Amino acid sequence: MTKLLYARMGRDNLRRNYRLYLPYLLACGGTVAMYYILSALAFGDVIGQEGLSFGTQYLKVMMEMGLYVVGLFACVFLFYTHAFLTKGRQQEFGLYNILGMEKRHIGRMMFYETLYAYLISLAGGVAGGALLTKLLALFALRLMRMEGDAALTIQWQAVASTAALFGGIFALTWLRDLLAIHLSSPAQLLRGGQAGEKEPRARWLLALLGLAFLGSGYALALLCSQPVTALLMFFPAAALVVLGTYCLFTWGSVALVKLLRKNKAYYYQPSHFICVSGMMYRMKQNGVGLANICILCTMVLVMLSSTVSLYAGVEDSVARALPRQVNLWVEVEQDLSGLEAVRDQALEEADLTMTRPLSYHCLSLETLAQGERFQAAPGAMEQSSYVLSFLPLEEVAGQLEDAALEPGQALIQVCQGQYAGERLEVLGHVFQIVGQAALDFDPGASGHASGGGRITLVVPDMQALRNLQAAHRQAAGKAAASIFTLCAFDLPAQEANQLPLAQRLSELAEGGRVSTAYQTCRDAYELYGSLFFVGLLLGTLFVMGAVLIMYYKQLSEGYQDRRRFQIMRNVGLELEQIRQAIRSQVLIVFFLPLMAAAMHIAFALPMIMRMFSVLSLTNAGVFLTTTAACLALFALFYALVYALTARAYYRIVSG
Repeated sequence: MTKLLYARMGRDNLRRNYRLYLPYLLACGGTVAMYYILSALAFGDVIGQEGLSFGTQYLKVMMEMGLYVVGLFACVFLFYTHAFLTKGRQQEFGLYNILGMEKRHIGRMMFYETLYAYLISLAGGVAGGALLTKLLALFALRLMRMEGDAALTIQWQAVASTAALFGGIFALTWLRDLLAIHLSSPAQLLRGGQAGEKEPRARWLLALLGLAFLGSGYALALLCSQPVTALLMFFPAAALVVLGTYCLFTWGSVALVKLLRKNKAYYYQPSHFICVSGMMYRMKQNGVGLANICILCTMVLVMLSSTVSLYAGVEDSVARALPRQVNLWVEVEQDLSGLEAVRDQALEEADLTMTRPLSYHCLSLETLAQGERFQAAPGAMEQSSYVLSFLPLEEVAGQLEDAALEPGQALIQVCQGQYAGERLEVLGHVFQIVGQAALDFDPGASGHASGGGRITLVVPDMQALRNLQAAHRQAAGKAAASIFTLCAFDLPAQEANQLPLAQRLSELAEGGRVSTAYQTCRDAYELYGSLFFVGLLLGTLFVMGAVLIMYYKQLSEGYQDRRRFQIMRNVGLELEQIRQAIRSQVLIVFFLPLMAAAMHIAFALPMIMRMFSVLSLTNAGVFLTTTAACLALFALFYALVYALTARAYYRIVSG
């Protein structure tokens, strides 16, 4: 009977405190559903055999990576939000203790509350996840431009792993609650619901340290001039920005509020007085919460803008990486006329007409730059690494009007990075730069990754390429580059004809490799589509976390402020003045993190753009447009949450 009593009390407590528990249970259920969906797609057989391909493998790998992120987020997020529940009910626990319930009895009651919350979250999350898995799998396949089907089945392996993870999380939250109850006296519990933060001291040193952290992170983002440096410095810069955000929101906000209080013209107005004094009372706790919201908002914006940009820029990236729609590569020097004969035969058999034909020999060298000197460095991925591509003038003369070169001269085209020298020395060979080469392709973009950049040099003849190849063979040995031969062209109807024609070219050209824009686009859509899908799921999860933190923050502060506002009304404060004070306070709590997140994104844009240049996404317009659209949509949603939360807060304090 005693056990049934505690079980009934736990059930009744959940029902009575529905305003506190309902958002928490919805968030728990949503997190469970997200974890189940990722687990089912990563390890289950949701996608039918007809949909299996490299794209499906991409999807499974991305789901598995997202699974670890969701698991870590669930641990931190549910612990953090559960703390709001415990704090809001401390008076209730203290009253139970005073009325005769021992702490072990309170622990048993809380065990059943936790058990019910776990079962409700697990059942609702798994049921919702099972219903959504097929729909989301089909959506992922559409994003990846793939054909396929998905099965509507329960993945029991995913159910087991989900139940185990969240069972452990709920068990740990119950143990933490037990410890908190055990270490608190009844009097402390009775005061807990009303206990706000003491007025903190303005720690100027920590505030200045936060500015230093933030400034250092921003400086790293702005000063990384090369892609490889951006890749290496991204996480250190992000860590500095996170540290700076926490320091500034926790201690810098205290200093700011104290400065506002010293401004008598601002402070001694009813709405400002109430807002500033209220923020001062518990600013340290507010600062941590605001910093958490800011970091979550920044993560959402970076994730969505990056994945959307990669997905939206696929065709532009492929167009920059491939010289033409159909490209036949031979990894050794071969007579161009023979390769062109193979091309013409394949086109004649397919009854197709080509446009924009292009044939040339090229030597691409991976080097390290030291001023105007470039040394062989195969596989280098440093800030000073460059891919130098050499083309004979006679084979690209159709794109260069009235161009003429003497031995030792060259035309230059800087495709990525910077170079302003008047001469260039590579492997002991010196070339005088006598002009710019305005080519409509980048021969070094395909098959080479460079941390620094890519430079194309048009040299007088084929003998210059052979001399460089010999010098490179002496410097790099077995890793030496070879002169390759390319025959490329466009087709009027690319999607219908590229694949069969590419297959026929591969059969006719022994040792040749065919790359088509259509196949490359399809592969890129499969990769970036799966990444975009994971970004959408994780972005939704992080948005849910930010909203729930804001909701509980406003709810707990509303209950703390209700008595204070009632006293102010009793001494003559009008209802409209209360509304103004509430609006001012909630605006600060809500929109300060959003503004800080937007500032973080603005400073991160140059670094992210340089990282994307490694993936041939160099169109700044695509990234800027998608980032602005993501920020605008997120701000709109954020404003809607603000309106709902401000109404709930006002209802509490005026009740």
